[in-house]
Amino acid sequence: MCELLHRRATLALTYSDPQAPDPACALMHKPSDDARWRWNMKTLITALTLATLIAAPAFTSTARAANEVFVGDKLIGADPDANVRLQLRRDSGSEGY
Repeated sequence: MCELLHRRATLALTYSDPQAPDPACALMHKPSDDARWRWNMKTLITALTLATLIAAPAFTSTARAANEVFVGDKLIGADPDANVRLQLRRDSGSEGY
């Protein structure tokens, strides 16, 4: 039925038939450029929002200096020498003695 209306609307546009159905019916199933653009923008915004939510935890972690030694969340010390940092980690459990 709709196909018949589409044909009749197309013919009406060609011959200016006063009894033809509304020409908007012919365009009912065909998305306009504006509708495609809106769909593409909604898809892009959704994708960017999802990517931001996934990547957010990676950017919210606290920045630590490369020379600092942490055990858990506790700062034990800092030194540029890797051997000293290793020794600080080894001795981290012996503060109470």
